[in-house]
Amino acid sequence: MAGRFQVVVANILAEVLAKLFDGDYSNVPLAEPLAAGGHMILAGIIEERAHLVIDAARRHGLAPVNRYQESDWVALVVRRPAE
Repeated sequence: MAGRFQVVVANILAEVLAKLFDGDYSNVPLAEPLAAGGHMILAGIIEERAHLVIDAARRHGLAPVNRYQESDWVALVVRRPAE
């Protein structure tokens, strides 16, 4: 399953996203299925916890591309570098 998808979308709280990135729920780490050059859209994030998701994404080789915000809610777009 590694590197098969150009886009992965997740809309869930920051703490859960960070744990999904790290495989804390006995899951495949969230970034693993993302193809080289692919984008991940992460939403449902409360502004004050966005750093948890950004840090987790960076730990797994993803770089922030865009940040969108409406009131206290944030959506992040991160990207796996192209090979």
